[in-house]
Amino acid sequence: MTHAVRLIAVLLLLVLQACGSAPSSRDAVPPVQTAVGEEVTSEGGGGSTPAAATTSSHPPAWQSLVIRARDEAADGEYQQAIALLSRAQRIDGDAPEIYLELARVYGAMGDAGMSAASAERGLLYCSQASLCKELRRYLP
Repeated sequence: MTHAVRLIAVLLLLVLQACGSAPSSRDAVPPVQTAVGEEVTSEGGGGSTPAAATTSSHPPAWQSLVIRARDEAADGEYQQAIALLSRAQRIDGDAPEIYLELARVYGAMGDAGMSAASAERGLLYCSQASLCKELRRYLP
């Protein structure tokens, strides 16, 4: 099997895994309190982030998932980390930080192809020089 065919097969499996995984109650994201005391959750709402959650005083909704994914990866729970990062992508698929964390997790797993593919995708959305530089570290 050539390298390109293997990479395509792995990418296809990743897409299928992201589409087929259902969030468990353990993965529930706690509601975020807004400045006016309203609760904002990542549930419902067609995938767009509520305006109150995108202000500079509040972290993005996907950020807690990325932090949890880092913890899982640090414990060697790479598949759980990937599942959390897939959920973060569904919340905001344009956040390069999510792709950077995916590149790190795949790199830690020894999957250089998926690590590079994640970094390449993150570079599509990258606008901060330091973040772009970090993503480029995972390219061949």
